[in-house]
Amino acid sequence: MTITGHFIKNIYHGSNGYTVAVFELNDRSEDEVIVTGYLPEMDKESEYVLYGEYGEHPRYGMQFNIEKFEKVKLNDAGNLIHYLSGPEFKGIGPKMARTMVETLG
Repeated sequence: MTITGHFIKNIYHGSNGYTVAVFELNDRSEDEVIVTGYLPEMDKESEYVLYGEYGEHPRYGMQFNIEKFEKVKLNDAGNLIHYLSGPEFKGIGPKMARTMVETLG
């Protein structure tokens, strides 16, 4: 099963990478879901596809258990400008990002 959306916040992130986080779904069938799995620190501005299964934790309720994930590749200029002017690239604002996309494609 796959779900697509954005990470909202970490509830727990252990030194071994085990993470419990809040994930906002794109399809809005549910507003947010709790996800668990071994993950690096996730970019809150990016869209991700998560592969795994829903499971019922006896204490914490329904969760999506992540087996693997991938970052969605940007495919239009607006998303690329938003990405380049985000927190991953310090010093690049929207104007510079637009110039880069228009010049380099």
